[in-house]
Amino acid sequence: MAHQGIHGSYYLLAIGIKIKQSAGLAMALISLKLPDALAAELAAQAQRSQLSKSELMRRALKAFLQSADAMESQPAPSAFDRVADLVGCCEGGPPDLSSNPAHLDRFGER
Repeated sequence: MAHQGIHGSYYLLAIGIKIKQSAGLAMALISLKLPDALAAELAAQAQRSQLSKSELMRRALKAFLQSADAMESQPAPSAFDRVADLVGCCEGGPPDLSSNPAHLDRFGER
């Protein structure tokens, strides 16, 4: 069902707002506004995978939450970890570049 809103048209995926028994399981029902393009992608993917849009959204949300949990449980990479592949990639520079303040003269000037 398409609606017009302040930011253009969108689809309202009406899943509801209360607890409902479905296949013997209690489920919380939510409503979600989707842009037209995203609603079309959701419908197409649901049809391709032969799943309901609700089931597809449940699986996507579960996968997102699991990946977010996995990212939070891993320590953030250090600055060294991020540039480790660049260490030693340049040749011919001064051996004291990082420790000699003389190398910072006029640094940042054009």
